[in-house]
Amino acid sequence: MKVFAVILASVLGTFIAAGARAATAPEPAGHDFVIRGFRFRSGESLPVEIAGRNRLWRQMVIDAITSDPAYQGGEYKAEPSEGLRDAENLLIIAGASPLPMQLQLPTGAAAKAWYHTELPRRLKGLDANDLVYAVASSRTYDPSKALEKISAPITWVNSADDFINPADLGIAPREAKRLKNGRFVLIPTSPASHGHGSHTWAVLWKDELAALLKRSE
Repeated sequence: MKVFAVILASVLGTFIAAGARAATAPEPAGHDFVIRGFRFRSGESLPVEIAGRNRLWRQMVIDAITSDPAYQGGEYKAEPSEGLRDAENLLIIAGASPLPMQLQLPTGAAAKAWYHTELPRRLKGLDANDLVYAVASSRTYDPSKALEKISAPITWVNSADDFINPADLGIAPREAKRLKNGRFVLIPTSPASHGHGSHTWAVLWKDELAALLKRSE
């Protein structure tokens, strides 16, 4: 069977590029999609159970929403605005990268103006139940027992400024050794990096994707 390469890009993901012969890899929590008849799921976190700070901020988001009296056990008639506001504040911090944000917002006034513009924009169209479900969906995520099943060429990219998947835990280099044909790449922090969102900026990892496509032929 011909090997082909596929991008696995997620809202909160770490595995962003992989080559695959078949869908034999464990499915992390995320979004399913199908390419050439094979089903894949975008990544959510490091390939271990979500615990520590990563679990803590997720629980804070859930509790911020569900503890708002307006949430009414999920049967709300109007969005629980206070709970959503607190939750989105946490999401802003979790997704941010200190260096680019410092350069973008070099003064207190700039930071205040950005926040007062950005928060309403992010809250627009946000649904409380959808957000609770999205954040809680990773509660059983733990692909650690099946990493050796991935036999296809795979490139695993993470960024050094990722708050959600912090490089200083040392988990990624350790677990990457279990991938038979895997390569782990850590994107250094720079003005061009975007924290957890770096996986959506192809300029940061396009060379790695080209190399993956080459070795997947």
